[in-house]
Amino acid sequence: MRKFFLFLLCCISASAVLAQSYKLVINKTDGQTLELNTSDVKEIQVVAADGMRSLTVSDLTNSGCIDRARAEQKVVPTIVLKKEGEGVVSVELLDYYAQCAVTGFDVAAAVGNDGKVVDVDLTEIAVAEADCTCPYNISFKLHGLTANTFHLSCWWFSGEVTFNGTDEVRLERDMKLATVDGVTYRLFTSTHQAVFWRANREQGGELVIPSTVTIDGEDYTVSALGELACGYFTTLTRVVLPATLSGIFSDSGKARFKVNPFVGCTALTDIVVEEGNNWFKVVDGVLMSRDGTVLYSYPGGNQQPSYTIPEGVTQLAQSAFKGCTQLEQLTMPTTLHAIGNFAFYGATGLRTLDFPENATKLGSYLFAECKLDRIIFRSFIDDPSGMWATFLYMDESTVLYVQPSAVETFKLVYGGTVLSLEELK
Repeated sequence: MRKFFLFLLCCISASAVLAQSYKLVINKTDGQTLELNTSDVKEIQVVAADGMRSLTVSDLTNSGCIDRARAEQKVVPTIVLKKEGEGVVSVELLDYYAQCAVTGFDVAAAVGNDGKVVDVDLTEIAVAEADCTCPYNISFKLHGLTANTFHLSCWWFSGEVTFNGTDEVRLERDMKLATVDGVTYRLFTSTHQAVFWRANREQGGELVIPSTVTIDGEDYTVSALGELACGYFTTLTRVVLPATLSGIFSDSGKARFKVNPFVGCTALTDIVVEEGNNWFKVVDGVLMSRDGTVLYSYPGGNQQPSYTIPEGVTQLAQSAFKGCTQLEQLTMPTTLHAIGNFAFYGATGLRTLDFPENATKLGSYLFAECKLDRIIFRSFIDDPSGMWATFLYMDESTVLYVQPSAVETFKLVYGGTVLSLEELK
């Protein structure tokens, strides 16, 4: 985040001289150089390669351990959002529980899907391990958040937030679980929103996820889908998502962790998103984010032998193509940057995967139980030595083709044959 902030300051400084004629020189990692005359540049923007735009975080403070004894008391963790000017929102996390040895926190935030999705991740900083917990109060400001309605993923909360005639939103962690007709919902009672948490295990054929659910006389808007709500329902053939659905809730609690909610649904052929949904869409039967940057789910029952991922997709969710045994040919877009864990796990019909130059972020267990003949990496991976988990449980008869300078490094993390792209036929 500090590097981004410094770079942004440089960009702001540079904008002051764009009216004059200068040359902007960018040295790329592949050794090539890109040159632009500043008189031809209208605007400079910093956009993350995964489709999310980083938000500047400032004024990060925390209270330190408030009182160890409070760990025994019944306190209600709370998120407080306040608008403080154009594009500035202050955030308070009250009674955030962490181990006693935590000395501070790092915060990273990003916005995507045309401003309709806001992800906030917290990382605890600790100098040692401790066997006790403390409540902490954490506060910071987000800069560049302009939408009045968005899906927020932060800490324990995953749902829609609206500044509707007010400059403050208070979210209290008063969650509870309830079951209706065999379906388990996770309820956020302060906002009257519900996560469709676990579907009825007896569900088969068509599943229509409701837009609202009534529990104990109270109506709740279904705003999120649990990451395993429908996972491994082998008789599910069609699913209809409501217009109110705004996010996939991850059990990991990591906001930017995107996941296929229909993994293992081997009979699923049809995904429908109701008209009016501002967060998701279906393109050629495939579930994507509304802005087209995230591919969430390729239906496991799709019988088509080939598929071309649309240009503009920057990220494949975890398990996006897992178990898609009928898929034999996959064409990737030049925009693809990040591939989630297990993305191609068990996709036994694939023989070749050709990753574009921008694909530098690779997850774990990507090719386990596959029968690939070759994988082509055209990108310069930032840290190939850290990719050992990418090739776990992979058939080592597969040949890897990589950049000439990376051959020896790839050999350290993969036991099969590694060749230079120059040897690609």
